[in-house]
Amino acid sequence: MGVGRGVSMTVLVIYIHVRWEICHRRFLYRALARLLKGKAVVLCVDRPLDPVASPILRPRRILRWLEDGPGPREESENLFLFTPWVFLHDQVVMGVKPVVWANRRFLTHQIDSALRRMSLDRGRRISWIAHPLLHNFLGVAGEELAIYECFDEYAAYPGLPKKRSAKLRCYERKVLEKVGLVFAVSERLVLSKGAVNPNIYFMPNAAEVEHFERALDGKTQIAPEAASIKHPIIGFIGGIWGIFHAELLQYVATSRPDWSLLLVGNLNKVAPPAFLESFKRLVSLGNVTWLGWRDYEILPGYLKPMDVCLLPYEVNEWTENCYPNKVHQYLAAGKAVVSTDLPEVRPFGDVVRIADSREEFLAMIEKGLKDYGPEAVARRRAVAAQNSWDERAKLAWGVIERHLAGKGSGEY
Repeated sequence: MGVGRGVSMTVLVIYIHVRWEICHRRFLYRALARLLKGKAVVLCVDRPLDPVASPILRPRRILRWLEDGPGPREESENLFLFTPWVFLHDQVVMGVKPVVWANRRFLTHQIDSALRRMSLDRGRRISWIAHPLLHNFLGVAGEELAIYECFDEYAAYPGLPKKRSAKLRCYERKVLEKVGLVFAVSERLVLSKGAVNPNIYFMPNAAEVEHFERALDGKTQIAPEAASIKHPIIGFIGGIWGIFHAELLQYVATSRPDWSLLLVGNLNKVAPPAFLESFKRLVSLGNVTWLGWRDYEILPGYLKPMDVCLLPYEVNEWTENCYPNKVHQYLAAGKAVVSTDLPEVRPFGDVVRIADSREEFLAMIEKGLKDYGPEAVARRRAVAAQNSWDERAKLAWGVIERHLAGKGSGEY
């Protein structure tokens, strides 16, 4: 492969917390790779395969691995994707020290071999993880600097059993104590995680702005499934699970039967039963259309006909610590946006309408339907442009460079 051609080049080794194809952080990692071309290479380590579970649960991934060879393969500009193997699934054997040790040694060997094939075995290495369950990957690459990207309050996942939540908090503390740098997507996460590791920086979520701007392009066709839906269309695009406020949308739909609600997103069927029942009642209404999951590449065609876009989330510990990246996806398309009262949405109060009651939520949608002047659309797009993944990549790499320079001079 010979990417480095004998040159001592930095390698950013990023361990993916879910399979690459469903990893919503991949847009940030691609932006980092574009930014670093010529200075560093991004190696994304996909979720490992194992000989016990993978043949049963992920046979297609094994076939893909056999077709592609040991890799890495270039997934996009300057970003290489590598799928390693472990002896047993890393999350199943997390507390079994001998197997953890064996998995780590095997991973080190595979990563070293992959970098040798790329002629990148002589440069400095930086590692990056984005979930506490990946704590056993720290140190595997022999990195000079380890980074933890915290994009949610993982232990506060709605419906998570208390024992599992406690374990996650324990794993996360280990991570925070080990890494040299932390990026957090919300100010609340900065405060809580910064109490353990003060080398923490606020790096909010963002959007692939150019992709969602396609909703404004006259050449973009409205998705056929949405073309016949009666206006006004009140829309939502995103995952549907325990934080999704189904009862709030049921109130909206029944209060305004002349409005159409269009929901595009996968339903998490392991969500709490009470939520699933509430969602079932919502989609049974005559003016509500739920289309399920749709490929990311065609989302602009579903966003295009929406008159107002929603962030209809419950307010709880999870959402108080999150930063919904879809706010910038909506704004990139110039859409009027209405949200429940989430801390990280408040700074965008000049382009997002925020409600703290169901009556106010309804009223804000009505205002949004009338707010499509050229100046309003331009303001929304301008905010989105400042919140692209390319901008976040610049922020992250600037912090990393300063940290490495300070560390080299004896500062921490």
